[in-house]
Amino acid sequence: MNIKINLLNNEKDFSGIEIGIANLDSGYCSEGIRCGFLNDAKRLKGIQFATLNISEILQGIQIGVFNCVGRGHYPSDEKFRGLQIGLYNAVGEDNKGLQIGAVNYRTGGKWYSRVLPIIAIRTGKKELSDKIVEEKTGK
Repeated sequence: MNIKINLLNNEKDFSGIEIGIANLDSGYCSEGIRCGFLNDAKRLKGIQFATLNISEILQGIQIGVFNCVGRGHYPSDEKFRGLQIGLYNAVGEDNKGLQIGAVNYRTGGKWYSRVLPIIAIRTGKKELSDKIVEEKTGK
C-alpha cells in the first residue's frame, strides 16, 4: 500500500492513499482513498473525497460538493456502483447506487426520474416501456 502526500499527484494505476490539492489518474484503474480539492480518475475502486470528484467508472464512494461519474462535467453512460454525497451529484444511465444531495442527476430514464432532490436510489433497471421503444426504434 502506497501513501502519497503532494500538491499534485499524477499516478498511473495507483493503489493506496493520495492526499493533495489535485489527484489525477493517467492510468486505467486506481484503488484506494483520494483526498484533495480535485480528484479525477479513469476508473476508481474506493473513495474520493474532494470539492470536485470526477471518475469515468466508479465502484465506491464520492463525497464532495460536485460529484460526477463520466468525463468532464457531463455524466456519460459509464458505470456507477456505489454512493455519492454532495451538493450536486451526476451519473450516467448505467448506474446502481444511492445519491444524497440537493440535486441528483442522471442521464436516460423517464423525465421525472432524471433530476431528484435530496435522495435518489438508482437501481440500474430500465423500464419495460423503454425496452419496447428501443426494440421498435433500434435506439
